[in-house]
Amino acid sequence: MTTIHPSERRRSLQRLFPMVAAALTLTAAAPATAQELEKTELNVAILPTMDYVPVVIAIEDGLFKDEGLDVTYQVTTAPASLNGVLGGTYDFAGVTWFAFLTAYNRGLPLVAASELDRGTPGYATIAVKGDSPVKTPEDLIGKKVGVLSTNGACDLTLNDVLLKDGKDYQSIEYVALGVPELVSTLMTGGIDAACLPEPLRTPAMADNDLRDVLDLFTGPYEDMPIVGYSTTTRFRDQNPNTFAAVQRAMTKALEVAHTDPDRSREVLSVYTRVGPETAKTAVLPTYPTGGGIGDLSVVADLMDQLDVIDGPVKVPEQ
Repeated sequence: MTTIHPSERRRSLQRLFPMVAAALTLTAAAPATAQELEKTELNVAILPTMDYVPVVIAIEDGLFKDEGLDVTYQVTTAPASLNGVLGGTYDFAGVTWFAFLTAYNRGLPLVAASELDRGTPGYATIAVKGDSPVKTPEDLIGKKVGVLSTNGACDLTLNDVLLKDGKDYQSIEYVALGVPELVSTLMTGGIDAACLPEPLRTPAMADNDLRDVLDLFTGPYEDMPIVGYSTTTRFRDQNPNTFAAVQRAMTKALEVAHTDPDRSREVLSVYTRVGPETAKTAVLPTYPTGGGIGDLSVVADLMDQLDVIDGPVKVPEQ
């Protein structure tokens, strides 16, 4: 896998990715039969957030089965998801692009089969209790903020907002928590604020006296790629037909999620605790269509600005 230096060639990816998507469409035009697949039974990891709607649609609507794949999933946490796919516990897992690029730049053998979603206003916010003295992002300096994973969209976006305003964000303590613990820990005072993605955000705001202090995916962060559906380069190289079949199924599932928001909300009750009525009002992310991987330079640029890793962040050619 070759790499591009972000300061010199990153913007060329905006022209590259549409061509990659077209190439994937051509090479994946004829589905492999079950006999041609190197591996037909897959174990994948998901989190109980809306990022994973396309994966569940692909399972529930038989899109994986149409490709000869028998896919089962396990609901887990962000760290366990990444460690599990690298360690072979899972064949595929959703990995945030921040974690993906961090792992890739450290030489870990990750490869993305598909995008899952991109950010939209209202999809994820940093919230506090109604009686909290915190009124603005600046007020979070020196406080504890609950996130699903560190060095992710929640903490890096908040840090960047503060950095652009000339504020020192480094005294913020980020606490990684599972989805079920975010609201309860906030309400009991274990943290001062919590990053709440959908479908957690809608019921949390309705059932508790909470208010937002930062809407993550607005302004320069709107449409930011959030999660990629990933595996290891070893799995891809040993199972090229299976990898291609997963890509085809995910392309179809993303099309369903994009064009049928009602279906996206329906599947939430399959893998989360959100009921149908709550799901009707949850804010959806953008589910990209067309195959391939979108422009990751916005993610890499943000990581560069905040010195997430040593040296400039390199972006893989997908």
